[in-house]
Amino acid sequence: AISEMLQNKYTLFSPTKLIGLATKGIPKVVENRVDAKQEVDKELKHVCEEFILDNSKLAIEPLSSFLLKVSAFRLRNDLREVHHQTSLKNQKFAQPDKVIEVYETFQETVKARLLYIVPKMSEYLGDRETESILLKPIQASAKHIIDTYQAFYDIMKNENFDLNNFPKSLGDIDKVKGWVQCEWVWEEQEHGK
Repeated sequence: AISEMLQNKYTLFSPTKLIGLATKGIPKVVENRVDAKQEVDKELKHVCEEFILDNSKLAIEPLSSFLLKVSAFRLRNDLREVHHQTSLKNQKFAQPDKVIEVYETFQETVKARLLYIVPKMSEYLGDRETESILLKPIQASAKHIIDTYQAFYDIMKNENFDLNNFPKSLGDIDKVKGWVQCEWVWEEQEHGK
């Protein structure tokens, strides 16, 4: 609350900001140990979910960047007259070597992030019960990673990229789903039992 106020020096002494500081800046009083434990557990769960989400975003960044370029290209291309439109395959960022680079970077990033999240949480939490509660957000993040890859792969297929002529092969959706699930979610689910 204080940092929020200090960011804008003109509102520093605004009555609404001072009231906001008074309400946000005062520590919450907890009635008993049960309430305190529930508050700590709730905050811990929230922080862990943010940690999982942030790492998932980092994991799919190479694909997200590519998908953003595709969207921008399509918007520009749609504004052109039909006889001046070009194919996505002709774009510099969508050349086979660049697409393979995006895929390989994605694969490396996902594996690094996935192998980092669960052990790091285990290190800090040290409680299998708490870790098992966080399995659902982890599985949701894995699904988001797979869905993002599906969008990337669908573009390759729908834009008629000749995947057989790429310098290296892209993993199909089942292959990617397999290594995401194997390396992270389901391995950890077994590990947690």
